Amino acid sequence: GRQPDPREARIARLRDLNQRLTGKLARTHTEFNELKENHRLLLSVLAAKDNELQRLRRELNTSSNTPATVSDPGQGDDTGGVIPLPCR
Repeated sequence: GRQPDPREARIARLRDLNQRLTGKLARTHTEFNELKENHRLLLSVLAAKDNELQRLRRELNTSSNTPATVSDPGQGDDTGGVIPLPCR
């Protein structure tokens, strides 16, 4: 009998490999897009929380400037080194 052409077998292996890699690339692309969307969402949440913290600090500073409020330097959080997030 006639032996199969080794080039045909190699072509079949390469087609199979190409198909598997194409599928893997598609899954990776989908996962990457999901991660980008989660990243955007989390940045939005962080920005909202930062805005809320800034608002609360302004309220605290406004209320601490009134004579009726006694502030204790040993209480509260040390926010002197906090850098606000840039708003986008």
